[in-house]
Amino acid sequence: MGIYDDNGLFHEKMTDEEREQLHSFLCDLESRSPNANMRKTIRFIRKVVVACVQRSTLELKEKLAELKAQNKELREGLAKTQKKLDEFEKEWMRGLPDHI
Repeated sequence: MGIYDDNGLFHEKMTDEEREQLHSFLCDLESRSPNANMRKTIRFIRKVVVACVQRSTLELKEKLAELKAQNKELREGLAKTQKKLDEFEKEWMRGLPDHI
């Protein structure tokens, strides 16, 4: 399963465990690499992975904040609607004959 980004590129969704495994793998690979250029490249890849995870986390936090704000607006709207409904019901009940 995956997602498409704004540029139309497909990205696999990774679980926290998969990200941790990838990070561990890259750290291990970097430490075992005899070549300085290879270590530098692996270090860069690790930084990219971390940046992508941080970006995803930030986007999720922003989306959560947006959803919380929408939820608050909906709850406030629901409360106003319920209040109007209660007022309408009281007015309607006043108009009914007493014997009902």
